[in-house]
Amino acid sequence: MLLALALAAPPASADNGVNVVLARKALLAELQSKGLAPAGEAGLDLDDYIDADRITYEGESAASALLTLRFGPDGHMLPSKRWMSRHASYCDSRDRESAKPSRSVTIKIIRTSETAPIESIAGMDGKDKLVTRYHYSVHARENDVVDGKLHIRAAHDVESTIAYTRGVGKAKGNNPDTSELDGLVSESLEGLGVTLGSPTGPCGDEVEEPEDTGAIQPLDGTWIVTMKSIDTASCSPMIAKQLRPAVESQIGSHGSQDLKFDRPFHPRPLMQKGPDLDWDRTGLNSWHALQAQSPSAAMTFDVNLDIEVMSATHIAGVQKQHVRAPAKLKQLMGDRFDCDVTALFDYRRVEQPK
Repeated sequence: MLLALALAAPPASADNGVNVVLARKALLAELQSKGLAPAGEAGLDLDDYIDADRITYEGESAASALLTLRFGPDGHMLPSKRWMSRHASYCDSRDRESAKPSRSVTIKIIRTSETAPIESIAGMDGKDKLVTRYHYSVHARENDVVDGKLHIRAAHDVESTIAYTRGVGKAKGNNPDTSELDGLVSESLEGLGVTLGSPTGPCGDEVEEPEDTGAIQPLDGTWIVTMKSIDTASCSPMIAKQLRPAVESQIGSHGSQDLKFDRPFHPRPLMQKGPDLDWDRTGLNSWHALQAQSPSAAMTFDVNLDIEVMSATHIAGVQKQHVRAPAKLKQLMGDRFDCDVTALFDYRRVEQPK
C-alpha cells in the first residue's frame, strides 16, 4: 500500500529499525494461518520454531529483524536454534541425536520511518500537520545448509510504504500497522514458493550403541588428574629436581579438566599438554604410546606412556622416561646423568550434582 504525500519541508525526524517482537508475531500468524501445529513433545509451542534476531548489517543504517525457520532432510520443521541451545541435553538424555537442519528459510525485514510536515490531509480538520511514513523491505530466502553454511536456493523481495498522520490510529506511539507487516511476510513467503513442512520434535535418530565387547567407555565430564608418585631414584639430585615439575606439567596434574571422549574410547584427549601421540591399543582397555626425541646437544628423553581404563570414572596411567645425555656432557656430569623416571598417575571423574 502506497500513499503519495505532498511534503512541504524535509523530514523532521527519522526512526529506523524493526520491532523484533512484532516481526516474530507476523511470522507466527502466517504459520498459524497454514494450520501448522507444534509437535506433541518437549513442551514445544509453535513460537519455539522461530529464531528472531535484531541485526545491523554493514552498510545499512537501520537494524533488521532476521527471522529463521529450519527444516530437516525429511522436510519437517525443526525447533529453533535458540530452543535447541536452551535444551541441549534433551536428546542426549533420550539416547538420541539432535536433529540437524539441511534447509532453512530466512526473512529479513528492514523498516525506515520518517515524520514530516504536510500542507493538508483529506478528511482532517487541519490541527495535525505531521505525517509518519513507514517503509518496509522484506527479503525472503530459501537456503541449503551445508556444513553450517547457507547457500541461497531461491529469493523473493517485497516492499511497501504506509503513511499515518501523527498521533492518529495505530501510528500513535510510533507503532507500525501489524496487519500490514503480517501481509508482507505472507506475500514474501508466497512469492518464494517455499514449502513449510509440519513441525517435528528436536531429536533425530537413536544413538547407535557400540557393540558390547567388554570395552569400558569413560564418561564425559570433569576429570581430576592426580600424580600418585614420581620415582627418580636413579637420577642425580640436580636432574631429579628438574624432572619432577616437568613430568607433572606433561601429565597436567594441576586442577581439573573437562574431557569429552570419542565413542568408542580413544585416549587422545588425556594428554592435553605436549605433542600429539600415536596410541596403540594393547588390550581391551589398555593403550600405549612412545614419544622419542632425537639426539641433540641437550639431553634426550624417551617417554613411554601406558594407560588402562579401570572403570567409567577411573583411568590409571604410568609414564616411564629414560633420560640420556650426549657423550661430552657425560664426561662432565658422570653416568648418573643417564637415568629413569617412573610416574604413576590417576584420572578420576568428578561426580556431578543431581
